[in-house]
Parts: sequence; C-alpha cells; structure tokens
Amino acid sequence: MSGDRSVKDPLFAEISARELVALAGTGAPHAVIDTREQAVFGAGHMLYASNMPLSRLELLASDRIPCLDVPLILVDADPSRTELAAGRLAAMGFTDIRVLAGGASGWQEEGYRLHIGTNVPSKLLGEYVAHSGDVKLIRPEEFPDFVAARPDLAIWDCRPRGEFEAGTLPGAENVPGTSWTSRLGTQNDNPIIVTCAGRTRGAIAVASIARFAGLENVTWVEDGLAGWTLSGRETVAPSSSAPSKGEPARASGKLRDRIRAMALSAGVTTVEASEVQDLCAQDACAYYFNVSTKTEAAPKGAWARRVAGGQLVQTADDVIPVRNLPVILFDDRDGEAFIAAFWLLQLGYHRVSVAEGCSDQDFVPPPKAGAGTYSVETSTALLDPIAARNLANKSDSMLVDVSSRMQYLASHPKGALHCNRTSLGKLVDANRPAVVVITGHDLGVARLAAADLVEAGQKTALVAGGNRAWAEIPDETDAGDPTTPVEIDDYPPPDAPLPDKNERLRAYIEWELALIELSQDDPLEPPGFARDFRQIL
Repeated sequence: MSGDRSVKDPLFAEISARELVALAGTGAPHAVIDTREQAVFGAGHMLYASNMPLSRLELLASDRIPCLDVPLILVDADPSRTELAAGRLAAMGFTDIRVLAGGASGWQEEGYRLHIGTNVPSKLLGEYVAHSGDVKLIRPEEFPDFVAARPDLAIWDCRPRGEFEAGTLPGAENVPGTSWTSRLGTQNDNPIIVTCAGRTRGAIAVASIARFAGLENVTWVEDGLAGWTLSGRETVAPSSSAPSKGEPARASGKLRDRIRAMALSAGVTTVEASEVQDLCAQDACAYYFNVSTKTEAAPKGAWARRVAGGQLVQTADDVIPVRNLPVILFDDRDGEAFIAAFWLLQLGYHRVSVAEGCSDQDFVPPPKAGAGTYSVETSTALLDPIAARNLANKSDSMLVDVSSRMQYLASHPKGALHCNRTSLGKLVDANRPAVVVITGHDLGVARLAAADLVEAGQKTALVAGGNRAWAEIPDETDAGDPTTPVEIDDYPPPDAPLPDKNERLRAYIEWELALIELSQDDPLEPPGFARDFRQIL
C-alpha cells in the first residue's frame, strides 16, 4: 500500500556538504531540516540541524518555518523518504527545497562530525557556561549539610512544571527558566540552590541570576537530578517538598533596569511598537515569541507563539530552525525577554530583539500567507470513542495508535497496536484489515495518518478526541511494558522510565562533559557562538 498527498516527483536541487557550508557562511537565511524519525536523528546528526520527522513534517513545518521562499536543506538516509518530504513541503507552498547529497552519511564522508542526542547546540552552550566562572556548584553528597547550615536557603527547580511534578529535590519549589526575575524579591538576598534534570538549564539559570541580578550566593547542584540519582538518592514528589512561597506580580524596577542594561551592552537590540507594527503589516519573515513564564495560556488577542524563556533557549534548534531571520521577543515586562535574548545571541541568533513598551496583543498579527499550509480533508469517518471501540472490536478491524513510543508506553487504548505514521502502510499491507481505526495522543498526526490511508484506498476511521477522549471510557486504557517490543521512533531523555536508567544517566553526563571537545570546528557553527563564555575560558 502506498498513499500520500504530496506532489509526485517533486523538483528539488541537490546540494553538497561543501556547498551547504558555503551557504551558511553567507549569513543568508536557511534551515537544515533532518526528516528522519527522532530515534535515528538522536543516534547521529549534524550539530546545527533541526529535527522535523517525516511522520510529523507538515505539522512542524507549518508551525516553525515562517516564510515560503527560505532555502530548506533536507537531510535523510532514504531517497524515497526525501522525495516524500520534498513533495509534502512543495504541496504546502515552500519554493526553495534542496536535498543534502548523501544525507547525514554524506556529511560524515566529507570529514564532518555527527552528534548524538537532542537540542545539542543548547547543551553545548550549557557546557561552556558550566565551565565558566559564572557558576558555583555543590555536589549531591554535600547537599544535606549545605542546606542544614542555611535555614533561609531557597531550593529552586528550574524545569517546566510538568517535569518538576514528576520528581524533584527535597524542599524544592518550581521556578522555571527565566521566571526567577519575579522571585528574587521573596529571597531578600538569602542563598539559592538551583537544579534541573542534568546540566544545561541549571548552569544557565545560575549564570543568569549571577550575571543579571549580581548575586554571589546562588549555587548549582552539579549534574542536577541525574547526579542526584547516580549518587544513590531518591527524588521526591512536589507534594512532599516545600510549598511555593507565591510569586510577586512584577520584578522590581531596579532589577528590570539592570537586566535591560546588561542585555543591551551584550548586543541585544530593542524594537518599538511602530517597528513591530511595520513588520506585521509587511508580513516580514520573522519569528515572534512571548517568553513570559507567568501564564501558560495565551491571553485573549495574543498571537505570538508562547514559549517560556528558559525552554526557548533549551530548544532553540527546534523552534527557530531558520537561521538569520529576525527574532522578536515579548514578555510581561519582567525582564524575561532580555534574558532569553542574551542567551539566543550566545547561541548565534544574531538578529534577536526585544519589543519594548508593547505586547503582541497590541498588534494585528501578520497575515498567514507567509507560512506553509496543509490540508487533511478526507472522507475519514470521525467516531466518538464508544463507537470507535465497538468498531475496533470487530474481527476484521485494526486499532492503531500512532503516538510516539513513550506516549504509547505511558497510555494507550486496550488492544491498540503501536505504529509510526511512516510505517503504517506496511502494517496495513501485512494484515489486510477491512477497516483501520486510528487514534493517538497528537490529533494532528492521527488525522495525517488517517488521510494517508484514505488516499491509498483503505477504509479508515478516526477516534474523535484521540487517546484523551478514549481514556474516559472506564477500563479501556492500558500502559505498556517498557520491555515490550514496539517501534522505536523517539529519543527519550535519559531519565525516562525505561530499563537501565542509571546506565543511561551516567552515559549522558559523560557525553555532556565531553561535548566541548566533540564539537570543535564544526563548519556550520554560527558566528559568535558562546562568545562571552569562550572569552572566559
């Protein structure tokens, strides 16, 4: 079975590794898009490539590539997947699609290095920061005595709320990313300990507080919760940790002014409301983010993409795949945008600006014509979960969950097979069901998968509301056994609930410690990467 709504036999230019290096050296906007599934990408990829797996390509491209004419350099190992990816992007309206000759292997054959992991540029920056004089640290075994000797100490976990709730240090409260700007007032210069999952976010958070607030009493727990676990200690649920002390409505004016001045001196620029309005009116190709950590949901009228400042820095290669475009940051006027902009500069995003005295709610958003669009209009039957279950229970039906592996293992409908969207045709060909019932955690992926089958002539139904809606049926949801063989399509973090967790944590820390040496002389490294911290080193 083969079905796909892409343009057939798309025309695209091939580009060699040397030509890509030359293109990057011009400073022109471009994006290197690795379309392999995350598991393959994580096992070895170009350092400054952005992963947009073929199974989710339309969703990610429409969300992350803000204009149609920017050069997109596709990387894959399989020419048939490259053709599918190029066709799907062409169908969305992208006009400059190029393919890296030989894919990642071709890059390596030219003498360039491949890297394991995800969000590697941000982790590389984190290593430069961790090795600089900006970061004081304590080891996990020193933590109990350190805390006991400082009754006014605050313990801050700088990860997003969802990660924090899965387990943290004893006594920690959640102060994610750049939100510390509105928390310092509760500390009255008392000492602070910061932790994260591993090294990057904790080191950057401590360096941020030390630099922008001028504090010397902020300390990082070396290797974060990974180091804590490897030292034989257990994390605790937030309910048994110290309760949050609340969050003031605003950072102090003095702190905001200091953050702004330091960011400007480092090269961050500002844009006034009139300049933002002109960019929006012209539909200029640019990225717009609101980086405030205070509210997860966008207020009415807000349109800039909401990515908390700390996570924007941590995942910049994902959410800002096109290099050398303007990046405009908004916040709630607590200084978070200036801090995030400083770190984006360190990552080599040299056209980053903070919108001053305005919010994205003040403007008419740019027209949508500048971004790629896709259609999933099909004849797929949309069934409520009960009707879908009844259909799936028929002997000639097949229930398929197109979630990622880790999502499937965490929760899936009883009896559902796991399959990545890109492998779905092979699964159907092998089983020949009368009807395929599609579900998943991500409704966008489920709709795309169902549309692929309908295009190929397969009778298909889609679960309305996906796995979340299905979970409301009593006793109809299972959790997977991590040892169960399922398609490995993702690259989970080292602390994921999989076998050999400690071995994976240890290997991860060893890899991070070697990252500076492993990443020397990468030909795509943007000018100015980690410039402030390399000078220190």
